[in-house]
Amino acid sequence: MIRFFIVIFLTLTALLSQERGLFVEETAKIFDFKLSVYEDTSAAMSFEQIRDSKNFTPSHNRISLGYTKSAYWFKFKIKNTSDKKLEYTLLATELIADTLDCYIVSKNAEVMEYKSGLGYINSDGLVLNSMHKFPFSLNAFEEKEIYVRETSLYPLYTSLYIFDKDSLSEYTLSYEKLYSLYFGGIIALILFNLFLYFSTKDRSYFLYVMYVSSFMVWQLSLNGFPPFESYTKVGLAYINGLFVPMFIAFLFLFSREILDMKQVNLKLDKIMKYIAFLFFTLAIFTQIELYSSYIVLNYAATIAFPLLVYFGYRSYLAGNKVAIFYLTAQVFFLLFSTVYSLMTEGYIEYNLFTRHGIVIGSSIEIILFSLALGYRLKLLEDEKMQIINQTNVELDKKVQERTSELEDYQLNLEKKVEQELKKSRDKDKMIFQQNKLVSMGEMIENIAHQWRQPLSQVNSAVFFLDSEISKVEMPNKSIVVEKLDEIERTTHYMSGTIDDFRSFFDRNKEGEEFYVKSSIYNSLSILEGSLLYNNIETELNLDKEIKLDGYINELQQVLLILLNNAKDAFILQKKENAKIIITMKRIEEYVEIKVSDNAGGIEEDILEKIFDAYFTTKLKTQGTGLGLNIAKIIIEEHFLGRLSVQNDKDGVCFTIRLPLIV
Repeated sequence: MIRFFIVIFLTLTALLSQERGLFVEETAKIFDFKLSVYEDTSAAMSFEQIRDSKNFTPSHNRISLGYTKSAYWFKFKIKNTSDKKLEYTLLATELIADTLDCYIVSKNAEVMEYKSGLGYINSDGLVLNSMHKFPFSLNAFEEKEIYVRETSLYPLYTSLYIFDKDSLSEYTLSYEKLYSLYFGGIIALILFNLFLYFSTKDRSYFLYVMYVSSFMVWQLSLNGFPPFESYTKVGLAYINGLFVPMFIAFLFLFSREILDMKQVNLKLDKIMKYIAFLFFTLAIFTQIELYSSYIVLNYAATIAFPLLVYFGYRSYLAGNKVAIFYLTAQVFFLLFSTVYSLMTEGYIEYNLFTRHGIVIGSSIEIILFSLALGYRLKLLEDEKMQIINQTNVELDKKVQERTSELEDYQLNLEKKVEQELKKSRDKDKMIFQQNKLVSMGEMIENIAHQWRQPLSQVNSAVFFLDSEISKVEMPNKSIVVEKLDEIERTTHYMSGTIDDFRSFFDRNKEGEEFYVKSSIYNSLSILEGSLLYNNIETELNLDKEIKLDGYINELQQVLLILLNNAKDAFILQKKENAKIIITMKRIEEYVEIKVSDNAGGIEEDILEKIFDAYFTTKLKTQGTGLGLNIAKIIIEEHFLGRLSVQNDKDGVCFTIRLPLIV
């Protein structure tokens, strides 16, 4: 559509203008001049038919017409305005024309005809792939008309320049120097990375070499450099067409490696592999149908190069530091290759930048790719050294740990033996203490037996006196009766206390179901007199319906140890307003008993030691250090519960946690 509007515009311009000639006077070189162009859509019109055509439209000597099966005719007039004979050469700069025919017409209707292009075999039996040169001369004040016919299986683009002998040599030398420098640099990079491939066996270097080599072969054949300056057959001249899809295919395979796409995204990695295979297939088809394959290739490449930028961006987001080199290189190449593609399609004008800019873009890309490979190699070496160093550090650490373990084992062996001996002695002492408790229980049993008869006699005497006094009248009778009642209550209390002590020290191991409140009340009743004597208040917050299955006497023993410790702390601190709070409640499947006081607490540095055997803060005459240890053993081994301690605001709080009856 764009090409259609361009043709309409040029046709209208032709109607409003007249053909202008090119005037020369010993001019060394002409790079910019006007000419006229005509499209022969049949590609079959003869030179005589074209000369009679009036449908030429004005154009420029730098032409870009895209893919076409038409034959295009270009014509212009040139006149020598000097009085000397001038020798010139018309140069068509592009080498890829299928046919390039030149007709130089003098005023006397004499026609000089040249035939060039890939479609022709010269007298030596060779197909030349070099710049198309058409020499001609102009006598003094002579004018000639020049016609050039071009067809191309590739995109049709070219530039027509006019040189004298010296300027042509200068132009050719400059052109060859520029491209020789370009190809020399590429070959150096190929050899360098090929050496790295054989050294590292990293296939990213091999794919880089294949990509750059394919691109270089394409450029060598495109510009007619050895060994692609001539061919023995016409078909061989078009074999360079397969290198374009090949270098794109290798570019995708190389990109997969350097972007580490298997780690970034397996789906994208497969897509890149399939695209590479697509371009390899397209390379084969270029040798079957070059024209159609090149049209497909051009559109495929237009999509492929932006995709490579996207893949590089995804790799960069995944943390691949090498991707920044890749992205920069690909952006440059995408920019210049896009310009080149637009030129070959005929959308923008042919000039030095649009034609040779791809060389600049590819140079930047190839250099940055090589730097990316070097940076990748550095990262891999750094990672390798880091792994080695880390492994060495871990190995040294393990050796040191093992050595330390052996030294500790050797140094602490005797200490462990001593500790085991100490544990054995401590166990013996605990057994001894428990035997003492058993003996104490037996002693209390004897005392109870000895006291029971006297107390019974006292009660009988009180009953007799009370009965006799009720029969007579006497002064202060009420006071005497009151005192007798007091004696009776005291003996009853003493008898109950004896029963409490007997049940507390009963070593019967038959477990039974009991109310937890009973063990608390029994323990308090034993210490009631001592607590009252020392002005120690008790506060109870009890859930009275909770039962346990176990040994009520042992729970009473634990509570008695805790209450005695609290009492001793109050006496030691001479605490006023002394108070013990006992709280008992159900929490899920457990009963929790808390015994807390306001005696000031225990120092934090010894808080964790108070359950150790023989650890005590009292004088040796006041404690053995076994009470809390025994209490912990009873709770944790006999009741399968837990005994813990912590300081609170005013003192210390012991927490007993016991499993309920199932």
